[in-house]
Amino acid sequence: MAIRLSLGAGRSRLIRQLLTECFLLTAAAGLLGLGASNALLRTGFALLPRIVPFGLTQE
Repeated sequence: MAIRLSLGAGRSRLIRQLLTECFLLTAAAGLLGLGASNALLRTGFALLPRIVPFGLTQE
């Protein structure tokens, strides 16, 4: 940011750049979180019947 200021970037340009970077990082983190939660839920539901017998005993 200091380099952009020294090269003559205006305050509005710096604010726009910071907002764009924050938005992109937030969007990427959100997509990564959705993907990870989807994978973990699928894995959890696939393993659930083997781990929790829903209170039934095997006879």
